[in-house]
Amino acid sequence: MAKFIVVEGLDGSGTTTQVKALFDLITERNKNITKITKEPYQGHISDLIRNVLAGKEEYQKYRESLTWLYMADRDYHIRDFIRPTLESGIDVISDRYIPSTMAYQSENNNLTLYSFYGLHTISDFIIPDLTVYIKVPVEVCLKRLEGRPEQEIFEKKEILEGVFERYDKTFDLLRNEGWRILELDGTEPPEIITEKIYQDYLQLLVEQIVEQL
Repeated sequence: MAKFIVVEGLDGSGTTTQVKALFDLITERNKNITKITKEPYQGHISDLIRNVLAGKEEYQKYRESLTWLYMADRDYHIRDFIRPTLESGIDVISDRYIPSTMAYQSENNNLTLYSFYGLHTISDFIIPDLTVYIKVPVEVCLKRLEGRPEQEIFEKKEILEGVFERYDKTFDLLRNEGWRILELDGTEPPEIITEKIYQDYLQLLVEQIVEQL
């Protein structure tokens, strides 16, 4: 069975770097056909989300609807790419998924984190085989973000501090729901982080073989 791996963390934590590095490692060592993706996904909904995140004034009227936009984008992402790819026997590595919505979007809504998770459960969204949380202090993330040409609306200290706390609560909830979470120190050298993720991926493959015996 193909594996669905998700990489999570604050803006500036290195999720995109690790997704690409893990893809290269799996391709090189296992010769497995693997595909990478990200959220927001693609299409009109994701374009709208990106314009809101970029802080474009004419799109800020949609900011309160971001949660639902992300849900719609994720539904399309799963139907259009994730599920068909996995069913064809190809591993999928995604840069962000359900935990990002729970950590970033729950502050400005009347829904609890558990309610957020419940919405995804009702929608029958796919649970990843492995979710990697690259945990990096807010100050380090902000330092890394300084070199970016444009700043998104969430890339502010006071906002990221809240997201950092909600990520911890999110992963506590998801562990209780049976998710496999690999939490890593994102201040370690990138190649060490990649190797640790890869080793957990190999463990997934071993466990699958044992189950089939």
